Amino acid sequence: MANKHREAVEVLEKGWQLLPVGGLQSVSAAVWLGESYRVLGDAEASQRWWEVAGEGCQELRAFNRAAADYWLGRALVGLGDWLGARKAYESALSQQLLYPARGEVEQSLRRLKSKRRKGFKG
Repeated sequence: MANKHREAVEVLEKGWQLLPVGGLQSVSAAVWLGESYRVLGDAEASQRWWEVAGEGCQELRAFNRAAADYWLGRALVGLGDWLGARKAYESALSQQLLYPARGEVEQSLRRLKSKRRKGFKG
């Protein structure tokens, strides 16, 4: 996205129309839309897309549980559900989650555990 979030949103929303619901591509696109809208300051659209991603993860779970848990963790972080994200990430790591996603999840888990120790609730 190279910090071109407005352009990313336009392209991702056009591409969204072509993707099958619940597949890996639609879930990842929904997460990126959530992130882009967050950066643009549109909290309502951001939340909506992270919720769409979470719903898509339920369908993706039947085909690739490790990837579904990875993307669910990302969506839950976006929604501010630290505990849910931590559980999803731990589940992804307990399976065959491959690099580079595995390294990202390990790093995210360290941050989430740090937030927990500092008194954040989730």
